[in-house]
Amino acid sequence: MKKILRLLSWVLPLLIFGIIACHIDVGMLRENLLKTEPMLLVVGLSCYLFAVVLGAIRWIYLVHQSASVRGHVLYLFIKYWVGLAVGFILPGGVGWDAYRVVSAGRLTGSYG
Repeated sequence: MKKILRLLSWVLPLLIFGIIACHIDVGMLRENLLKTEPMLLVVGLSCYLFAVVLGAIRWIYLVHQSASVRGHVLYLFIKYWVGLAVGFILPGGVGWDAYRVVSAGRLTGSYG
């Protein structure tokens, strides 16, 4: 059963990406990218990445403060990114919080 779940965890993201990629209008995407001011694109992406990294650092700090067990920073950072993806798919961002609570609970052994 674990092998099946592990296989699904690798196959499902690729399948979802394939479905999304099939529905992209490549011509319109190219046209919009060519119209975009390059400096504004760089600034926008930089701000987004900075906000995500800052959010991950804040979450890692909170986990370390509230738990007696110290989680590996890379593990927590990956769980933060996965939580963002789950929250993007589910309505209201509920999946994001639920995923982070479950992953922190598994790490610490307590959901308090």
